[in-house]
Amino acid sequence: MIVPIPRSEKEILLICRGNMRRKYAIHPSVGMRSPSEFERAPDGGASEIAIYEAYLDAGFRGIIPSLIGEVSSFFGFCPSQLTPLTWRTLMAIQVLGELHGFSVGVHKVLYSYYFVPLMKKAGFYHLRSRDGTPLVEEPSRGIRGNYPFGDGWSNQYVFVKIQEPVGYPMSGRTVDVSRPVSFAGEAVAKLIMGVPRRFRWVTFLVSKEALRHSRVWGNVVRLLVSAIYDEHQKAKTRKRRPLYTPPPRLARAASLVIGLSSTSSTGAEVVPNHDPLVDAHRRLIGEVFFLRSQVQNMMARRDLLIQQMKASARWELMKEWLEKRVEHWDPKEEYHRHLFLSRGNDQQSGNFSRVATPRSVVGSRFSEDPSF
Repeated sequence: MIVPIPRSEKEILLICRGNMRRKYAIHPSVGMRSPSEFERAPDGGASEIAIYEAYLDAGFRGIIPSLIGEVSSFFGFCPSQLTPLTWRTLMAIQVLGELHGFSVGVHKVLYSYYFVPLMKKAGFYHLRSRDGTPLVEEPSRGIRGNYPFGDGWSNQYVFVKIQEPVGYPMSGRTVDVSRPVSFAGEAVAKLIMGVPRRFRWVTFLVSKEALRHSRVWGNVVRLLVSAIYDEHQKAKTRKRRPLYTPPPRLARAASLVIGLSSTSSTGAEVVPNHDPLVDAHRRLIGEVFFLRSQVQNMMARRDLLIQQMKASARWELMKEWLEKRVEHWDPKEEYHRHLFLSRGNDQQSGNFSRVATPRSVVGSRFSEDPSF
């Protein structure tokens, strides 16, 4: 009879830390240690912060995301005082900005969100949407609670060494997080809302396929958003549809059929027949998906460019109105130009290139009233 050797608590903590490092592929250069018997999350050493395992589930790999660091410095709390769902949301917003070339900072976040203390766990803060139209969207089942992390996420944590100088405290503290809406981030927030919805899903933005191309994992964007999204969809398909394994009886029958149809009498190697039509069909399907992704990306860029042009034109119009430089305005002429362009857009005719001349496009910005 083999009697198990009892392990000390220190050995158990080392094993748990090693398993966590291997599970989440944490680089050896990241300083990570398990808490001692009497250490709690706020009791880390110098230049150490508590990292909950739920943060690792959300996508943390050793580098504090820049947006989380900026928000923490702005409010004066420690990054480990944010709930895992808030980490997940802020990381998704940062990745969204990087993939589409937006400069997303704390004021863009405070235009669409606000922070509140977490009622069930003192000392933690949670991010909420101001008007029900968040910059990034979670699945419907994640609206309540801390999905997908559960309620016991604060029990599992390690201490991580922070090397670079930071502007936020390393331990928890109580701060006032009430802030009014920041209209400094309105323009960028509205541009982000113009991004196609499928590119704003949190499940896509914090996936391995997206994080590989973000600074959250220490990288830069190398592919188009549509290509990264297609890679994510393929990964989801592989997870949902595992390779089919035929039953043993069917596999034996298939092997017998192949053996009878092969040239086994000559001692040649048995090679299954490949249908060239099937291979050609697969290639065509792959090309169709690639072309579709290219078209979707072009349409997304077109819509984004239109939104940027509208925002720029409205700003120029507001500036002229505020500076009272309106003597060159001719409402009647602009109204006729607006009707002319509207008819051209509705007809979708081949005369679009003649109608949408650079002069008329620039001038059409005066056809809309300033939105104050």
